Amino acid sequence: MNAARKTSMRDILKTMMSQKPPTLDEDVLHIITAGTMAPSGDNCQPWRFEVGPGFIDVFNLPERDNSLYSWGQRPSYIANGAVLENMSIAAAQRGYRLSAKVLPTPSDPDWIARAYLERATQAAHPLYESIWKRATNRRPYRNAELTAVQHDALMKTAESGPQLILVTDTARRQELGNLLALNERVLFEDRNMHRFFFSHINWTDEQDAARKLGFSIKTFELPPPVRAGFAVFRHFPALRALNAVGLSSMVAKTNGGIYMTGAAMGAIVIPNRDTTQYVAAGRLFERVWLSVTSMGLHLQPLTGIPLLMNRVADGDRTLAERHASIVADAYARLASVLKLSDGVLAFMFRIGHADEPSARTPRLEPDVRPAGDRSA
Repeated sequence: MNAARKTSMRDILKTMMSQKPPTLDEDVLHIITAGTMAPSGDNCQPWRFEVGPGFIDVFNLPERDNSLYSWGQRPSYIANGAVLENMSIAAAQRGYRLSAKVLPTPSDPDWIARAYLERATQAAHPLYESIWKRATNRRPYRNAELTAVQHDALMKTAESGPQLILVTDTARRQELGNLLALNERVLFEDRNMHRFFFSHINWTDEQDAARKLGFSIKTFELPPPVRAGFAVFRHFPALRALNAVGLSSMVAKTNGGIYMTGAAMGAIVIPNRDTTQYVAAGRLFERVWLSVTSMGLHLQPLTGIPLLMNRVADGDRTLAERHASIVADAYARLASVLKLSDGVLAFMFRIGHADEPSARTPRLEPDVRPAGDRSA
């Protein structure tokens, strides 16, 4: 965004919020910017904001998220839920109370929420600093356990809404890790998924800084020989030949061993696949991630199988039949290990102690506009 657009955006905010205290325009910009520090699938950042008197509308941008993982835009609903959670925390830090009315409907699925701002007592929020520190960490984790205090604090993030499950015993984490890594087998074998994945990798620092979307090759934490192999893997004919001698299965096995390292595996469970439930899952997921960060721990999302299951469950035939079977079987086994009798497995992740990640994903500047003529 150029300097002229920034000036215009501030003028818009001052006009729209003119009856509020004179600092509110800066506060609104800060709250929105904090929102955009939320995680999103493939760092697609699928959000836009409209500002009116005392409220901020949050919109999903479906054109940003065209991944095969994004059946029904559910990953983007999770991402926008995380945006709302960040905004609520930043609002409290700035002396406001944010109350969000979640709004997606079949007739207007991209209007995620209207967030109302009211003056409140300003107080430091314990998770505020973590908004700016949070990052995906794909390194192997050290096998140090969660303390009882850490475990209880994480479970308290889910006192209402979606269910949070934390698995700490080694045997179950190993089984979960192996099942979740089957995502990589499908990714390496399916031509369409392969094309999307490799097109979203930024291979140089310059490309990463220029695009501000997708993810740097550095974030995969690959050792030099494997990183060199990735340059070959992006050519599907070569990858298909290597898969014929077991590469995709070997990658899944290796990653499964990495995924089970750490302190715990986590899962977020919602009652059904309604869009509002995925927004709620996103809010909980961000609370968990920020809490993990505040503890000096790290987190890696591991949710390919649960997201692909949305596609398979609805009878979509984009995936080859054998890959759809892998996904369905892995999902069923995940549910069994997690002891789920009902509900939908919305998201999974691992947490633990690790060295700092090698790179962090950049952010686009917020897309902020005056509110349109809508009612909420």
